[in-house]
Amino acid sequence: MKKKDIKELVTKEVSELKKQLSDLINNLKKIQIDQKVGKLKNTNLYGEVLKDIARIKTVIRQKEQTKL
Repeated sequence: MKKKDIKELVTKEVSELKKQLSDLINNLKKIQIDQKVGKLKNTNLYGEVLKDIARIKTVIRQKEQTKL
């Protein structure tokens, strides 16, 4: 995720973020399968997706706490 994309996360709604999160989790599962089979050529991709998931979860949590 580029810095521009990270900054845009804050402007998105929680429902959009949750949809993006579920897409990333599905993508992570595919990457895990490819990694176990040996088809994954870009091994950094796994770590990048994990970081993206963490970023989105952080923004969702921040938004939910500000609503309280």
